[in-house]
Amino acid sequence: MKSKNRLVLILMFILLGGFTAWTVYAHNTASSTAEKKVWEYKIVSDNVNENDLNALGVQGWELVELNPGPRPNGNANSILYFKRAK
Repeated sequence: MKSKNRLVLILMFILLGGFTAWTVYAHNTASSTAEKKVWEYKIVSDNVNENDLNALGVQGWELVELNPGPRPNGNANSILYFKRAK
């Protein structure tokens, strides 16, 4: 019985060590191969139509936030925030 408990304990340590090593390896591999992206941003506060948005998309801009109007200052236009990789 004691030898069976020892075997189970040894197997648990082996599995735990393997899992820990795999986790560390996966984390280091992912962080070393990941590129740090640099973003540029564009704020559009005019009324835009579908053609304007399509043109921004062709230029690589991605809409990340939309704040609908009206604004406290009386401006009824929405504010659109775009980003793209530099």
